[in-house]
Amino acid sequence: MENNELLQAIYNDLQSVKQDISGLKQGQGILQQDVSGLKQDVSGVKQEISGLKKNISGLMQGQEVLQTDMTEIKQRTTKTEIVLENDISKKLDTLFDGHQLDSEKLSKLDKIDKKVEDTKDTVDVMFKVIQEHSGEIKELKLAK
Repeated sequence: MENNELLQAIYNDLQSVKQDISGLKQGQGILQQDVSGLKQDVSGVKQEISGLKKNISGLMQGQEVLQTDMTEIKQRTTKTEIVLENDISKKLDTLFDGHQLDSEKLSKLDKIDKKVEDTKDTVDVMFKVIQEHSGEIKELKLAK
């Protein structure tokens, strides 16, 4: 091979290398764009995660409030149960006892009322008998 041919071969090889380098540069540019897009995607994901963290923090605060409310409700329920067991239960027992006494008194009053009615009937009968006897006695006195 002569020098010109050798130079031509080297030149052709250099042109091929230049084309390869140009292709690599284009590929690098595309990769840089892809990496830039990935960076933007990662940034977006980071923002979304930050938003989720804020939401979770809000939910946790809400849960703490609910737990506090639940504790308060349990305390109030316990107090209500104690009042029902101790105070109202006793009052209901007293009221029932009073009602039972009233029932017994009404029963006794019914018996007394019956006795009074029976006694009134007896007195009415006696009054009629006395009137009859008084009339008979008057007649006998006049007959004498």
